[in-house]
Amino acid sequence: MAEPGLANGLADLWEEVARNAPDETILALRDSPAPAADAALGLMARGIARAQEPHPLLAAVRRAQADPDEKLAAYALPLVSRLDEQVAAARAVLRAGPAPTIGPAPAPGSVAAPPTAAGSKPQARTGG
Repeated sequence: MAEPGLANGLADLWEEVARNAPDETILALRDSPAPAADAALGLMARGIARAQEPHPLLAAVRRAQADPDEKLAAYALPLVSRLDEQVAAARAVLRAGPAPTIGPAPAPGSVAAPPTAAGSKPQARTGG
């Protein structure tokens, strides 16, 4: 997502859905088209990474691995590692902090002024 505010809002929304209905979330992911499920899972992972306490979705996915419903158990097996990987990646991004802002490039042919130490004034040249 290009817009961080929108991505954070969607991540918060999906994290809340997964927190309040973890078993239903797994069923919805299983029954959704793969691209939609992947997008939702990525947003959930982002929200889970920002959560301060253990998330119920992680426990629900692990429980689903042993579910008597073979289709659900088969879906949950790779889901555990995918979710763990995505949460770990989201946490790494959060630890890294925001990317540095890059300003506009100088106009072609112009000479940028040399940087000065904070609080110092450029010295005038004498002689010539």
